Amino acid sequence: MNAADDGLPIKKVEKGYQVTRKTLGSPLSGLSLEKGDIIVKANGYLVVDMKNHRKIYFKALGKDRLTVEVERQGRLISIEYLLTNYDPKNPRSRNQK
Repeated sequence: MNAADDGLPIKKVEKGYQVTRKTLGSPLSGLSLEKGDIIVKANGYLVVDMKNHRKIYFKALGKDRLTVEVERQGRLISIEYLLTNYDPKNPRSRNQK
């Protein structure tokens, strides 16, 4: 299975998953990711395959935030995403700190 199968605007690359386009309302839209960003870690776990992606997701359940490490233009940055304000019926409810 690859990320595109889940409808996400990302593709697998050597270091993790690369954002292929910005999509309003996608599960990634609240992270302020930019086209070309490579998602390397989430909550300290390497993002290496979809099996690991699901493990990260289930470990995040019940927590109030998700921390994502992204490689952007050769630099690592950390983005914190608040999960407490997320309403899956309203993508605009996504919130970042």
